[in-house]
Amino acid sequence: MRPRAGTPTVGAVSPPSHRPRSAAAAVGLVLAAFLLVVAGCGAEGVVRGTVSTIRLLDDKGFDSPQIQPRGGDVVLVTVTKDSEDLEAAAAEAAGVVWGNLPLRIDRLEVTCRNGFGGRGAYRADRAELEQRFGARDPALDEGFDSVEPRTVAIVVGAVVLGGLLVLAGLIVLVVVLVRRNRRRRTPPGPPGPPPGWETQPPPPGYRP
Repeated sequence: MRPRAGTPTVGAVSPPSHRPRSAAAAVGLVLAAFLLVVAGCGAEGVVRGTVSTIRLLDDKGFDSPQIQPRGGDVVLVTVTKDSEDLEAAAAEAAGVVWGNLPLRIDRLEVTCRNGFGGRGAYRADRAELEQRFGARDPALDEGFDSVEPRTVAIVVGAVVLGGLLVLAGLIVLVVVLVRRNRRRRTPPGPPGPPPGWETQPPPPGYRP
């Protein structure tokens, strides 16, 4: 016995939409390819070490950590922590970054905020950092210096190419969705005459 039209069927699954999923898959492949390029160029250690540093800050109770390397081997760090002594908290975060971030640091500037508008800061040059937190592992200072300029150019090119491919994929996805919505909104035409219906002749004397 077949179900009537409009009656929901148990276990029925509508067919998936392949085009949007294909576009999303293409974006994922582009990102995966970029990560493989980065790993192959020797920058994997920098990325992994930066992520590890952020996780250590999170384990210490710091929320929303942001690490921003600047020119001249200056590193800016912004964190959030519910603490009464925000300057001490900023110094604690500086110690974590100094001992784990795989980038050369000649000056470190840490800003710590809380949820009540408070703010504390810790700023120190390399000599002050070594005096307070001790000497760091020399391997941490290599950072991107161990990567050849050619490989850096390859990474930059991969980033640009990946961004263009992602943008193209998003444009295709938007075009597909717009066309699909237009097709759904197209109103049906007027119904035709029923089968067997014949046009009656006009009455005698009728003038249009």
